[in-house]
Amino acid sequence: MIDFKEKLTESDIRYVQNKLPELFQIAELECTRGGRIGMEVGIVRENILSAFLLKKFGEENTDFDVPTNEKVIDGYLFNTPISIKTFIGKTYSAQVKVFWMVTGQISLDYIKTYSPTCDLIIGHVKWGGDGALYYVPKEVQNEIFNDIKIEKYLKVPNFSSNERGISLSKEAYNLMIKHKLSYNIPIHWEKQNLEINPIDRWTKMLY
Repeated sequence: MIDFKEKLTESDIRYVQNKLPELFQIAELECTRGGRIGMEVGIVRENILSAFLLKKFGEENTDFDVPTNEKVIDGYLFNTPISIKTFIGKTYSAQVKVFWMVTGQISLDYIKTYSPTCDLIIGHVKWGGDGALYYVPKEVQNEIFNDIKIEKYLKVPNFSSNERGISLSKEAYNLMIKHKLSYNIPIHWEKQNLEINPIDRWTKMLY
């Protein structure tokens, strides 16, 4: 289990608190088309967090060269598999996906064999309010999983709707972030007056 509290300095914590809102806002602006934020923003936010871990802990302690067909693991930190998730909202409403389903049957088969496999890094973005960056060890997830059982641990979607993916339940999420072995960096998410045109960046590189 990675002791995040010991590995991050006060300077690191202040940097995350001050810089992450700006970077996540830039990610949103670059993924916005016609006033709507595209789903790809989640991948960009995950890349930002991966870049922070790489910058902080170095190539010798990180590995994000993970095959694209890997469904859960986003990388390795000190040889420990990690999964990076982010979501936006005032409160949690089953937005952290543990598996993106293809069909209902595949999802049901996945649930039958599911158990936590890696540490979680979760970014709760709450624009105009207080969110956090959480680190939840696999040991914490397994403890909660064994305690409340899979029926309460996961939220299974209605397969007849357009809802996609199997998520952590609200109960499981709340137990995780409050656990004594989990770690969090509180972040006040405030937007700045930024004007960014993502196409301009590419035109400048073309000419």
